[in-house]
Amino acid sequence: MQKRNFSEAQERAEAELAAARRLLERVGGFGVNRTAHQVVSSRLEEMRRRLLDMQQLMEEQVRRPVRKANVLLEELMDGLDSLSAGRQQVQSEAEQCEGVLANTELQTRLYRLYDQAQGHGIVNLSDIQLELSLANASLQKRLTTLANLTDDFRVRYVIPPCRVHADRLTTEAERLVG
Repeated sequence: MQKRNFSEAQERAEAELAAARRLLERVGGFGVNRTAHQVVSSRLEEMRRRLLDMQQLMEEQVRRPVRKANVLLEELMDGLDSLSAGRQQVQSEAEQCEGVLANTELQTRLYRLYDQAQGHGIVNLSDIQLELSLANASLQKRLTTLANLTDDFRVRYVIPPCRVHADRLTTEAERLVG
């Protein structure tokens, strides 16, 4: 072993040792400064606290009111759907009432024609009687439909137009009679 030459390996080892010492000096400079570490740590803590405050503000000022608004919106939409369904029902029943009024007007005209025909001595009244019975059956059907309507609907939408129509018929009857 004494005959071997280790000078080249020794030179490499010494160069590696010098590089390791330089690296150790650099790394040692980073960890020793505790004041800089504390400053950075306190700034990070302050940023964390501000972010938590911002998050809480967002919850209180934005998210809660939005959730409440969404709940109110759902309730309003439900109410709107209910009103729309009620409006459709009222419209359907109003159309039925218009049909009843039309049938009533037809029946009144037929009765008037019948009365005039009797007054003028027309012998064949069977056609008029048939039309009157058909109109009367249609009227009875409509009256059955009206009987099934709610009191509130009748008070609001049926009785006032019927009164107006009845007044108009009474006026017409008085004009014809007199």
